[in-house]
Amino acid sequence: MQKYSPIYHTIYCLVAFKVAFMTMQGTLQNYVKFADPLNEMFFCVGALMIGFLYLYAASTDIYEVIKGNKNK
Repeated sequence: MQKYSPIYHTIYCLVAFKVAFMTMQGTLQNYVKFADPLNEMFFCVGALMIGFLYLYAASTDIYEVIKGNKNK
């Protein structure tokens, strides 16, 4: 897991951004019935926050691998 951690974090980041984008487009409403538009907005914000957190984790891991500080 340590070796492929940046790849996994990047994939999770892209999936979270895809879910947020599908929520913004309204495509996700075909699969998930939101009770209120406010619920949909907070779901989108949550997905964006998760995406940015995984993006930060991936960039930090990649930086560590480039610098050689990461345990092999």
